[in-house]
Parts: sequence; C-alpha cells; structure tokens
Amino acid sequence: METKNAVVLPDPTVTERESRAFFIIKAFAIFSVLVSHLSNVICDLGTFTTVSTVALEPWSIMGVPIFITVSGFFYRRKPHDTKAFWKKKGITIVMPWIIAGILRNLVDIVLYHSREPFLYYVQRMLGFNSSFYFPFLLILLFAVFKLMGKRPALLWVSIGVSAVSLVLETLGYNYVSILLGTPSLNVFNWMGFFALGMLARRYRWDRRLAQSSVAGWISVAVFAVLYGLTAFGEFKEGGITYYRMDAAVFELSALLALYFLSYQLASRRQRILCEIGSCTYCVYLYHLVLITGLFGLVNFPAALTALQPVLGLAIMMGLIEAGKWICKLLKIKWPMTLVGLKG
Repeated sequence: METKNAVVLPDPTVTERESRAFFIIKAFAIFSVLVSHLSNVICDLGTFTTVSTVALEPWSIMGVPIFITVSGFFYRRKPHDTKAFWKKKGITIVMPWIIAGILRNLVDIVLYHSREPFLYYVQRMLGFNSSFYFPFLLILLFAVFKLMGKRPALLWVSIGVSAVSLVLETLGYNYVSILLGTPSLNVFNWMGFFALGMLARRYRWDRRLAQSSVAGWISVAVFAVLYGLTAFGEFKEGGITYYRMDAAVFELSALLALYFLSYQLASRRQRILCEIGSCTYCVYLYHLVLITGLFGLVNFPAALTALQPVLGLAIMMGLIEAGKWICKLLKIKWPMTLVGLKG
C-alpha cells in the first residue's frame, strides 16, 4: 500500500499538506466517535478511574460535528449531476452502510438472541435511537443543500437555524426531535455545521486559520479552557451530549483548534494518522458491528475503561490493514468498496 494514495485528496484546490491536515483531523474525529461508543464515566471505583474517564469524556462530542463540517467543505455539485452524484454516493456510502447494518443486526440476533419485529431492525439501521444515524443524516444533508443551493446568505441562515434548534433542544422544546423520537436525525441540529464547511471552502477560512499562528494558538487556548470546563460540567451534571447550545460552542472551538493542530502536524507525512483518517467510514461502520459486540462479551476491568477506545481503534486498523493486504495479494478491490474503503 502506497502512502501517497492515503494522504492526497483528489481535489486540485487542496494542497498536499492540507490533504494531510484533513485526514489527520478525521483521525481525531473517529477517535472521538469511539470514545462516545466505547467509554463512559465511572465515578465510584477510585481516583484514577474517575479522573481518566472524566478527562476523556469531552472527546465524545467532537467527532460528528467535525465529520459533517468536513463533508460540507468537500460538498461540490455540478449542473445536471444528479444521476452521477447519487450513483457515487450509493456505492461509497449507502451500500457499505446497508451491509454493515445487516451484519450488526445479525450480531444482535445470533449473539444476544434479540427477537424484535422486522421494522425495529430497519429503524435501527436508519439511525432511530441507534449509532447508525450518520449515513442517513449525511444523505439528508446532501438532499437539503441541493435544494437550498450554495448562496452565502442561505448558508448563514442555515447556521442560524441550527443555533435556534439547539437552543430548543437545550430547553426541551424541540418538537422536530420529539416527533422523530431522536435528535440525531433532526437535520436542523446539524445543517449549521455542514453550511460552515461550505462557507469555509468558499472563503478558505481553513487556509487563513492554518497560516495564522496567532489565531491558531488562540483557538487552541480557548479549546483547552472549554475542554476543562466541559469535563468539569459533565462530572458535576453526570452527562454530556451533542444537543445543547453550550456543547455546540465547545464543538466549534474543537473544530478550529484541531484543524490548526492537524495542519501543524501535517508538515510531516504522519503516515499512521493519515492512514486512520483515510479509513474513518469503515472504522465507524464496523466498530459498531465488531468492537462493541466484542467488548460486550469481555469483562474489562473498570480501571481500563478509558483505554477501550484506543484498543478498539487499534483492533479496527489491524483488521483493515490485514484486509487491504489480502485484497492486494489477490489483486481485487471490490471488497474494500463494500466495507466503506476507497479502492
């Protein structure tokens, strides 16, 4: 496997270093997703366990906003491209999602003897009260912004709509989420991040941030302060969630700081981080199929709870690299596409 293929995006307006920076921030984001799904705060089994799990927990709400913002950044449509666009997304997003969703349901049926109505498994694949919501949410965002277009005024309105939606979530009056039964698929909660990515691409805010040491290090300092406040608030309140306005402010600070740091790291090749960043969709889908089920069968010591995301990511990347090696040996690429990897 050539490193070059993993760290250069097929976009002539993005430099090689910027490509690496985007892959690195995606690596941070997928680690955040694994923290959300594989770790939890434990406050009653000693100081080390409490401190380690509380300190890690703010990472759990950074990942999805970063992925959506990056998706908005690279969302580019051409006139009359509907058929080609959706054909590509059907192959790269929908097909791996359906396969992983079926496998996840089979794991529950076989290992955990789940016996629910068929509609329950379909709803869970779509993301209703499950962690499989991201692909469906992304499809919804693509459709919404195709209808809205890319005029800056409408993109700013989208950010405003998300701000209002998250305020309503904070107050408990977001009736769209109540109607859906989940805030995860409420597109109004997320469209602001997608629009932010589109605006960043239009005005190249990413480049301005990366090349300004003053702005960059200020963003890192703000993120560090908000990280500590978020961890303390989560410890005091006993929970942390995407769906609050104060969380959105923290997520925005994380987005800015982590992109700046990713750009600094990208001055070198950073092969491991870039490789992780190039495999995030596969890791997202199959950690839900393999790792959560595996960890559910293993009784990890509570003191090692904070290490589970690291171990889960290491296992997933080991399996992916083994799969890539086998595909290369057999000179076939289609299995990579089926699991959400780019051949």
